[in-house]
Amino acid sequence: MESGDILSGDAEADKLLLEKVNAECSVNWGVFGCDAFEGWDGGARFWRSWRPSEDEELKGAVIVVHGLHGHSGRYEHVAKLLVSHGYSTFSFDGQGHGRSSGARGHLKSLDGLLTDLKKFHSIIAVQETGKPVYALGHSMGGMIAIVASLTVELDGIFASAPSLKVGASPIQATVIKVLSAIAPKLVVKSLKGNLEGDTDPFIKLVLHPDLVLILPCLPNEILKGVKSLQAKKAQLKVPLAIAHSLHDEVCDPTGSKAFIESLDLPGKKLYLYDDIKVHELLSPQTYERVLSDMLDFINSLS
Repeated sequence: MESGDILSGDAEADKLLLEKVNAECSVNWGVFGCDAFEGWDGGARFWRSWRPSEDEELKGAVIVVHGLHGHSGRYEHVAKLLVSHGYSTFSFDGQGHGRSSGARGHLKSLDGLLTDLKKFHSIIAVQETGKPVYALGHSMGGMIAIVASLTVELDGIFASAPSLKVGASPIQATVIKVLSAIAPKLVVKSLKGNLEGDTDPFIKLVLHPDLVLILPCLPNEILKGVKSLQAKKAQLKVPLAIAHSLHDEVCDPTGSKAFIESLDLPGKKLYLYDDIKVHELLSPQTYERVLSDMLDFINSLS
């Protein structure tokens, strides 16, 4: 992604970029839009929306929370299906991701990302006044959506392959924490052995070369998020469903199973797929099966 494709904070340049994306991404199956809001750090956060036509019934809204090195543009096919079932769909690019400002792949603060999600939710809640708002989070985004539900008024969460079990040893976690403090933008690991090694070609399609990396501050914030969630899980009140491939080598499915079984939460759901072999459950090859389960879940809440 070129620097000119990323929000810069220059009002005129950002206006032209939004106009360009609107022109390039118009759809014939609903109403597309894009905009930006100010993030917790003063940087610009890019977001997309896909809505049913005005003459179609609107059941509710879904906020898609992307995962590590993801972005809102990856989920147009997801939005198309959700819109066809009456759900407007919204997603923003997190700090350092997609078209949002910030060093590429650099998540400075999990609390900051949660603040951005809360602000984004408030924008959507006003736009879709009176309608339920659900979160669909993938991988890191699944964990973030669950954590956010402690302070954000969501009507339900569907977490796709959430990062709920961290494979880092105590020594590795300590090293990550130290590196995050002294060299937060150091490239410490390539994703090629994980995400690009996924058999799903969708992963290869959307990962740009400059994004195939992990910076120490990002896994450190994920570690903090998982630890915080485990400590506060008894406070969860929002209806929750988790979906995971039993063959996921990126986020351990046993973490999802143990987490949801530990919750005293009415209506909780766990979908484990033996026939899906990849981490990216929302790819064009597998999303219809997974979203069918999601729609069954959220429709049961109304």
